[in-house]
Amino acid sequence: MGQRTKSTRPEPSHAGRPHGRVNLAESKHGRVTRACPCRAQV
Repeated sequence: MGQRTKSTRPEPSHAGRPHGRVNLAESKHGRVTRACPCRAQV
């Protein structure tokens, strides 16, 4: 039980943090690039 709780805590927290940031950055960049006419003209 001790090993399972320890291995289960760092795995999701480590994988959840970078994945969440990448997803947010991708969706934000995609929306900004599509909605921003400045980049579309260039």
